[in-house]
Amino acid sequence: MRGHLRERANTSGTGPVRKRSVERTNDGTLPTQTLAPSRGIYLPSLAERYQPLIGARATERLLQKARRLKGLKVLHVNSKRQGGGVAEILSSMTPLMQSLGIEADWLVIDGPPEFFALTKDIHNGLQGDPIQIPPEAKRLHRATAHANAAIAALERYDIILVHDPQPLPLVELRQNQRWIWCCHIDLSAPDPGVWSYLAASVERYDAAIFSLPEYTQPLKVPQRFIMPAIDPFSLINQAMTRREVAQRLERYHIPRDLPLVVQAGRFDKWKDPQGVIDAFTIATRQRAARLVLVGNTAADDPEGPAMYESIRTFSSDAAAFWSPASSKRRSGSPCCWTINACATTWAVARSNGCGATSC
Repeated sequence: MRGHLRERANTSGTGPVRKRSVERTNDGTLPTQTLAPSRGIYLPSLAERYQPLIGARATERLLQKARRLKGLKVLHVNSKRQGGGVAEILSSMTPLMQSLGIEADWLVIDGPPEFFALTKDIHNGLQGDPIQIPPEAKRLHRATAHANAAIAALERYDIILVHDPQPLPLVELRQNQRWIWCCHIDLSAPDPGVWSYLAASVERYDAAIFSLPEYTQPLKVPQRFIMPAIDPFSLINQAMTRREVAQRLERYHIPRDLPLVVQAGRFDKWKDPQGVIDAFTIATRQRAARLVLVGNTAADDPEGPAMYESIRTFSSDAAAFWSPASSKRRSGSPCCWTINACATTWAVARSNGCGATSC
């Protein structure tokens, strides 16, 4: 049993990273603080990049709040380093928090296949599937979460933010820190038994964060709402030239004779790829087009590969492409070039809480 402790957003290694890394610029030099000309505020290099998008006033407000938290030791905990919205959020948020003077680390828990099969069942149950969790599965959930605590050195941190249900039982090991549960799932209509099991642990946290008020359940602990966001500087969010797009379409043998309709997201039944295929079939009775489904699976989702294969096997109306979660090269990710090429992008989900699609 081993977890992955990453300081900043190091995704290259497979084992724990204990040595603190230093963020450097593209040319290898250390970042410097620069002066924002409009208000005369000093900006850390990462925060500076966002000022043209959010404005000087919002940037100054962000920095003022960060100053009150400077030196705070914060640990994010989730169950995957790549694939899915939570990993996408944390890979940008962790170094940004570091650049603002907050000592933020990121622990990715690990476990046996049975653990991730269980947590996928829990995930499905929270979104409405009828799921039974036997006592031995509950013991596995707790034991796996606790086993990952040893690598985290929880006593070092002032605040621990646990993301989603997989690491939820870690709170049983709490000491004097503040513990916050961040739920990126729609809990508006969960299976009662699944929610009853998890709620007992959630109530041990100091607060819970949800994406929207509509996604919550009654809790005794304070609830806050933070809508998810994408990082405009992520490689998969960058525009591509027409030439680059044409090259990628040709490489994957996608004809350009018809408008492209694209769904980009994890291969997950809650993203409803079959619903997209059905809707596309209806729409193309009026106008010809070509459907492309592009995405990946999360490391903690054992159902993803089967969903991908079912789309490839049983749908003759859609081209399905696997975009590896580790493929963040601007020119290499099908998610990037299909979105740049498409006439219409569908963001469809039967039930979803995160909203920060990553592929």
